[in-house]
Amino acid sequence: MLILAISIILFIVLYNKRVLLQKHQIQAAKFNHQKELIEATIQVEENEREKISKNIHDDLGALLNVIRLNNMKAIKNANKPEVVVQSLEDNKSLLNSTSEIVRSVAKQLAPPTLLKLGYVEGIKELCKQVNNTGAIKVEFKGDKIAARFQQRVEVQLYRVTQEVVNNILKHANASSITIELKLLENMLTLTVSHDGLGISADTIKKLMRTSKGLGLKSIQTRIQTIKGSIQYFSIGTNDSKIIIHIPVIK
Repeated sequence: MLILAISIILFIVLYNKRVLLQKHQIQAAKFNHQKELIEATIQVEENEREKISKNIHDDLGALLNVIRLNNMKAIKNANKPEVVVQSLEDNKSLLNSTSEIVRSVAKQLAPPTLLKLGYVEGIKELCKQVNNTGAIKVEFKGDKIAARFQQRVEVQLYRVTQEVVNNILKHANASSITIELKLLENMLTLTVSHDGLGISADTIKKLMRTSKGLGLKSIQTRIQTIKGSIQYFSIGTNDSKIIIHIPVIK
């Protein structure tokens, strides 16, 4: 009887130890996954910063140098009105160009339409830009949603939508994309469907372990920061969907 009792106690101890070990392993896996997502997002954002920095340096820097040289030319030829006038005219044109570059950089950081009018109008503008290329048709369904949401939700969701559309354009070989937005009570559901090549859950997991999965990691991290979820569905050869659920406060 004593041996049986000891055996039962030993079994319980070993079982609890095993359960505790499994919990630690699960927690460690979650921690490593979160760490990978954060590192991926930092890398994506760093790449974006480098791109913007390069544009400012190459485009804006060159124009400002020319403006400076024109000013020096005007000062040196102060006694020649025609030279001064020409320098000022040249600088006027150059300043217009610098304004366009500044607006372009600002748009990359945060589209004005998104900040002023909200996610719906921002996405409608994105669809218009893609449609204007003539390469693919993008349809937006969600015009009836006039509500504005928290800015951080709108910005993150816009970036996610932008990244999803970019991935479809680059990898899916699709001819049409449909972006549908629905709001039911306090749950915002975004569905992006297309008629191109889909991506399986296994492929996503494999890509997430490589540098090629930076975009996917960035999408997942952005969604998690606003307490949302994302699912990928490949229903058929030409029928794929990405569904995102976001809890929102108007």
